[in-house]
Amino acid sequence: MILNAKNQTQMLINGFMSTAIIYSACELGVFDSIKREKNKLNLLAEDLNVDPVYLIKILRPLEQYRIIRCENEVYSLTDMGEYLAEDSEDSLKDYTLFCGRECIKVWMKMYDSMVECKAPMELLGEDELFNNLENDEDRFSTFNKMMSSVSKQLDLEALFIKLESKFSCIDIVDVGGGTGTIIKKFLRYYPQARGTILDLSQAKDAAEEGLLKDGFSTRCVFKEADFFKPLQVTGDIFVLSRVLHDWDDEKSELILKNVKDAMGDDSKLVIIDEIILDSNNPACIKGYICDIQMWVFCNGKERTKAEFEVLLKKAGLQIDDIINIDNGTSAIICKKENVTSYEVGEI
Repeated sequence: MILNAKNQTQMLINGFMSTAIIYSACELGVFDSIKREKNKLNLLAEDLNVDPVYLIKILRPLEQYRIIRCENEVYSLTDMGEYLAEDSEDSLKDYTLFCGRECIKVWMKMYDSMVECKAPMELLGEDELFNNLENDEDRFSTFNKMMSSVSKQLDLEALFIKLESKFSCIDIVDVGGGTGTIIKKFLRYYPQARGTILDLSQAKDAAEEGLLKDGFSTRCVFKEADFFKPLQVTGDIFVLSRVLHDWDDEKSELILKNVKDAMGDDSKLVIIDEIILDSNNPACIKGYICDIQMWVFCNGKERTKAEFEVLLKKAGLQIDDIINIDNGTSAIICKKENVTSYEVGEI
C-alpha cells in the first residue's frame, strides 16, 4: 500500500505506540517465552502471568510488525523477533528496556525544556544522570546492559588494522569502559595486548565476571577511577568509547585533558562516537536523533568533525585519522599536539 503525505505523517506521529508495544513485550518476557516454546496464547499468558484478553492486544500488532508470526494459533519469532530475546546473539532486549524505562519519560519533556531553557532531566527533578545511576543499582545495571548491547554491535576490525600490527605487545586503557565489552574486542584482535578498564566501582563486579567468563582475567584488570580526576595509569592506546557525547564541551575537555596527561609521547587515543555529517541526506538522521538523545538524557551532545577538532585542540590533542565504523559512528584516532601526523582520512 502506498501511503499519501497525510498517512506518512500520521505514521511518524504514532511512532511512540510501536515503542511502547515492543518495550512492554520485552518487559513481560514475551519473546523469551515464545523461544521457550510457550507458543500458544493460553500457554504464553500462563507463563507470563497475564490475562490472555490483554496479551492478545500486543501480540496482534507485533505480528503486523513482523516481529512474531502466528500460524495455526502457534506463535514463533521472526528474524526481527530473535533480536528481542535475551539469549540471542546481538540481542536488543537490554537496549529496548533502557528505552522504555529511562528514555521515553525524558523525551516527552523536550517541549518544556526548550521553552524553559533547561535540560529535560532537570525538569524531572533529577540530578545529573550518572549521579542518579551511581546511587541506584538497578538503573546502573540497566544502563550498563544497554551500553554492552550497543557496543557488541560495533565491528572494529578496520580500526584495528589501521591502529597497530596484530601481534603488538601493547597496553590498552579503556576509560569509562563499563563492563568491558569494547576492551574485549581489542584483546581478541591483539592476542599479546594487556588491558585496563577504568570506571566507577558499580561496574567492577560485572566487568570482572565478564573478563573471567571470556578468558581475559589474566590479561585485563579493572581499576576504579573517575575520569574527571587525574588518571593513575599509563598505556599505549587509550579508548573513550561513547563517553564524550554524554558531556558538554567543558566537561569533555576536562576528560580529554586527563587522558592526555596520562598518555606518553607515542600513545594514541581512540574516540568512538557519532560524527554528525554536515549535509542533508537520509544518512544524517541517525546522528541528529542521537544528538537529541544525548541532550534530553544527560545534557550531552553529538559533534561534527569541526567541533571535535576544536575540542581536541583545547585539550592539547589533534586528529591523526578517522575511521568510519558504521553509518556515522566513527573511530577518531588522536595523539598529542606537535607530533607528526598522517593525513586525516575521509569520514
